[in-house]
Amino acid sequence: MLVAEMRSALNAGNVGKGMSELPETMPPWAVRHVFERRNGLHLTPIPHEVRALSSIQRAKAIVQEQEARKKAAVTNESDRDLARLRLAVASLL
Repeated sequence: MLVAEMRSALNAGNVGKGMSELPETMPPWAVRHVFERRNGLHLTPIPHEVRALSSIQRAKAIVQEQEARKKAAVTNESDRDLARLRLAVASLL
């Protein structure tokens, strides 16, 4: 079955369920994947380039999360230092 036929079958099914049509920019591998999942067929493997990209995105997300935690820790440490300084100044007065 051609990807165009899969797309039209999915769009027809979507309209019947009150859902919107698939975007025209959806890549052929994604249309094939959705069609196979929806019809209970054996799934064609996702292209290596897409899998590699998603693993890179996950790695970036992990790094960003760790950097955010480090910044929060530094901010908390700075806040504690500022609070200690205020207490020291208040005790002098």
